Amino acid sequence: MEIRYIQKRYRLPCCDQGSVLVETALILPFIFLLIFVGVDLVRLIELTSRVNQSSAVIANNLGRQAQIDDAEIFNSLALAYQVMGNNRAESSLSLKISAISIQRTKGTAVLWARLLSEEAETCGSNTPDFSEPSTQFQESKAINFFVVVDLCVVPKKAFYISHLHLANAMHLRSLSIYIAAHPAIRTIE
Repeated sequence: MEIRYIQKRYRLPCCDQGSVLVETALILPFIFLLIFVGVDLVRLIELTSRVNQSSAVIANNLGRQAQIDDAEIFNSLALAYQVMGNNRAESSLSLKISAISIQRTKGTAVLWARLLSEEAETCGSNTPDFSEPSTQFQESKAINFFVVVDLCVVPKKAFYISHLHLANAMHLRSLSIYIAAHPAIRTIE
């Protein structure tokens, strides 16, 4: 009996009123961090899709032109921002446009190339190697002309909502190749 009496007499008072508030204060920042990182991942996936779409639209646009001039090439940078639909403060891009010819006898030759950049470093973009065209192209023409659009987008710190910058060195790159409809692609007017 004495043991029970001692336990009852020296027991600390039990109060759970503030424990929920403390637990919430400890867990809530982690919940917000998970939400913001999830939003950042969704935005990166959407930006990747828009980079691919922009590159394809520019290659399609330039590949169908009867004449290409420098103004048309410089308008491609504005077209990239228009299709991507993002703020210039959130990402910077680099756009390289090239014309390539493939001949059966002479091989691959770069006819011309233009690099347009707004604060973005290039993604180490080299013109791709076209070593051997498919048999469909070999049988169709002696010379094939291609428009190659290499688009690189670098998200800036303002892009990330979570401010973690986990993908700080991320470069989103898209390479689109379009068969030129006109031989005028050989030179820039």
